[in-house]
Amino acid sequence: MHKRTVALIVCVITLLSAVAVLATSNHEGSRPQSPTAPAATSDNGNVAPQESSAIGKPTITVPDDYPTISAAVGNATAGAVIFVKQGLYVESVTVDKPLTLEGENNGTTIVDGNNMGPTFLVESDNVTITGFTVRNVAGAPPPSASLNQLPGIHLLNVQGCKVFGNVVVNCGKGVWVYGGSDNQVFDNQLSGNNYGVLVDSSTQNLITGNTAFNGYNGMLLESSTGNTLRNNSMYNNTCNFGATGDDPSLFLNNVDSSNTVNGKSVYYLIGKSQLTIDSASYPNLGALILVNCNDVTVQNLDITNSYGGIHLVKTVNSAVTNNIISSSYEGVWVQFSSGCTVSNNDVSQNSNIGISVEASTNILVLNNNIEQNDSTFISISDSSNCNIDGNSLQNPLINSLPKGILLQLSNDCNIVNNSQVANVGAITAIDLENSSYNFVQSNDFGLTAPGININDESNYNQISNNTFSTERGSYGVELFESYFNNLSNNVVNNFFTGLQLDNASNNTLSNNIVTSQEHAAEISKFNNNTFDSNIFLGATDFWDLGAQILDSPSVNTWIENGTVTHH
Repeated sequence: MHKRTVALIVCVITLLSAVAVLATSNHEGSRPQSPTAPAATSDNGNVAPQESSAIGKPTITVPDDYPTISAAVGNATAGAVIFVKQGLYVESVTVDKPLTLEGENNGTTIVDGNNMGPTFLVESDNVTITGFTVRNVAGAPPPSASLNQLPGIHLLNVQGCKVFGNVVVNCGKGVWVYGGSDNQVFDNQLSGNNYGVLVDSSTQNLITGNTAFNGYNGMLLESSTGNTLRNNSMYNNTCNFGATGDDPSLFLNNVDSSNTVNGKSVYYLIGKSQLTIDSASYPNLGALILVNCNDVTVQNLDITNSYGGIHLVKTVNSAVTNNIISSSYEGVWVQFSSGCTVSNNDVSQNSNIGISVEASTNILVLNNNIEQNDSTFISISDSSNCNIDGNSLQNPLINSLPKGILLQLSNDCNIVNNSQVANVGAITAIDLENSSYNFVQSNDFGLTAPGININDESNYNQISNNTFSTERGSYGVELFESYFNNLSNNVVNNFFTGLQLDNASNNTLSNNIVTSQEHAAEISKFNNNTFDSNIFLGATDFWDLGAQILDSPSVNTWIENGTVTHH
């Protein structure tokens, strides 16, 4: 009995096992699959672009399910995968829900915004865009003229988005991250854009493995902090790489030397001290930004096609000397710094300013050779106690009129012994705008139009022993809405109008020699000023529009001046 029972149990178990095997075989399709291999990664550790099966099974296919990408986005539910087959799609797509959009065959899917709007405007968190060729106009103007061209991919106030494996061409801004955080932009090709990647007012974004070339700006961090840049390559751009901001805290980004411009490393150094940066210690340097540094000497470098050239931010007691900086946006750029010297540099053909000092104190700008076209040679703004001494300025273009030395909202500065050399193109020699208590002496500018502007509440300035002459006409000295200035012992030579004096009072003009072609001076609402021992040659008449316009003559004090004729 016992043996039969055991045999029966064995038979039952065998039968149940066979049934289980058969059931498993018949339901193979519902069985969980073995895990897929890990996604391929690029050299920088980011997820590399994958085929659609690697991202997820498409929920919607364009144009099979919907004829346009916009229609597919409008009808998709959150989390959907939209697969777009190769072809040309002329549309501006707004993505306002978390979606994945993938182009077929890594770039043969072309989306052209046609300057109707951003090609892709992303207004939702957790959006992925990959595998597209993105452009905003088929026949683009040169990148430098494309400022009004609209963005390719615009991440607007979003987080957790990924933009990778795309080709972005002919856009005002290739990939524009504005007001966002924790986004990833990686492994994209960006060509012919005004900006390749622009990170604007954003934080904690990851920008890696991108290539930006043949554009105006390669990559720019604008008013952004806490972002990480790795392994990005920028080349053949007018301005390859830079950072901007109106506060030092907006420069605290993590940018290492794996990023390159024209094959040379970007050095974005924060908190360094007692350091010498030169061609021997940094032989492959292509762009340099110093933030919160102290006692650093930057010398003997040759930098071109950078955004900031040599850029100092909140840096103290440091020197920039004997460098060559050319064809950048700013040549030498000093911000929020103190006790620094910029000397003996050759600065040329920078598109905005040769040497720029902003929100800084006690900066010396000494003995630099600066050549500029249609821009400003030396600009001092929102700064104080700066010395601009012994610099040589040259404008090689006859038909341009750049500013020589510009002071804006800057006080207690000395502008002395600067000169214009190789007189080919004229410059506006010195311009004081809302700047007071400055000392301007012994400068020699031989081809100016005009010579010096003192305007917009520029008060208590001393202007003496300078020479301003011209072959272009215009006026020698403009004094407008400014008070208690003293102009003495200056030579103002060969202008159509020697002095243009407007709406100002309590100024003293003494011992100046003014040679003019048409009017010694033009006066309008210029009252309670003193003219003392000036000599007027050439045209000696004063064109006086009166204390009020077309009213009685202006009321000023005249003491032993040369021949003066009033009209």
